[in-house]
Amino acid sequence: MNITRKISLLVLLFCFLQTTNVSSQDLDSLLKVSLFEVYENPERAIESGTLIYEAKDASVDLRARALLMIATAHTSKRDYKKSADYALRARNILNGTTHYVTQLKALNQLGLQYHYLHIHDKAIQYLDEAQVLIKQHIPNDTAHDLLGNTYALRGFIYHEKMSGEVALSYFDSAINEFEKALANPLMNANLSIMHYNKGNCYLEISKKDSAMICFQRALESAEKISARSLEGFAMKGMAEVYTALGQYDNALNVLKLSAEVSDSVGDLILNKGIYKGMADNYLAINDWNQSMHWNEKYTSVMKTIQQNERNSIHRWLADQETAILSQQNAIQKKQRVVIFGTLGVVLLLAIFIFKRFRFQRNRMTEMLKRMPSLAKK
Repeated sequence: MNITRKISLLVLLFCFLQTTNVSSQDLDSLLKVSLFEVYENPERAIESGTLIYEAKDASVDLRARALLMIATAHTSKRDYKKSADYALRARNILNGTTHYVTQLKALNQLGLQYHYLHIHDKAIQYLDEAQVLIKQHIPNDTAHDLLGNTYALRGFIYHEKMSGEVALSYFDSAINEFEKALANPLMNANLSIMHYNKGNCYLEISKKDSAMICFQRALESAEKISARSLEGFAMKGMAEVYTALGQYDNALNVLKLSAEVSDSVGDLILNKGIYKGMADNYLAINDWNQSMHWNEKYTSVMKTIQQNERNSIHRWLADQETAILSQQNAIQKKQRVVIFGTLGVVLLLAIFIFKRFRFQRNRMTEMLKRMPSLAKK
């Protein structure tokens, strides 16, 4: 984040904290500036998003966008379950409104989080909903970034479920859409992510020159908005190409630059790739001590990532179990109401029949008692 945006954010936060009479325009400005923090300083983005969400004068749409920013910040921290929770909250508060663009962003965010949780059927379900929403409510000339997101997410899913070759066409479609929306500087972050993923696909099919071009473009796009985490990923990708070419010293030099970026960001996935690359390249040049050192760091961060993913999936499963139990309780409650209602009706009907029968019996008895007297007459 450049110094101008940092100063802008600090000024806006100071004004926000000094007064409760904050205009909607000020809140919107705070949100726009804070969006640049989601990758470099996610905790600050979460803090700003919470302030905006809780502001008295925040509109429904602004509150939803604040929740989506918080969701993106949690994605940056690799807490996918918490990110999905915030995206779902955003979607829920938008139900019944005409804020279709923000609804679409919420659906895309949910699709992304369920992809990260490896629940792909759920992810595709949200992407299908997003596609329907675009067709029904969003003009084509204003939907470039939104269409780009849906193409990108499908690319991620098909890359994991099928192959990099299948995913390439989706990433190209996403890049084409994002390039039409560069009036928004944040599209450079999306372009960096797409070029990085394209580079990975080319590496898988051994097209090293094409992969290097993609990683270089990813770095250029990230540098335009000072997205340090994305810069680190792009450099890591370039190092992987050098490793595949057998240029181990070049790979190590680029990885060291990436590690400097990583130290200021704290991205676990980025760290994992850097540490693995360091260990492999030092091993290739027979530096056993350095290779062991970086392999230990790699093993440690892998344990942390796996634990975080397990916690996220366990929390999701617990939420699903709670939802199922709640539905079952509601169904059982309805069944009890029906059963007791039916029993009540049957009981009332039985009482009515019994009383009617007793009335008819008494009447017949009276008539039989009177019959002798009638005969005598």
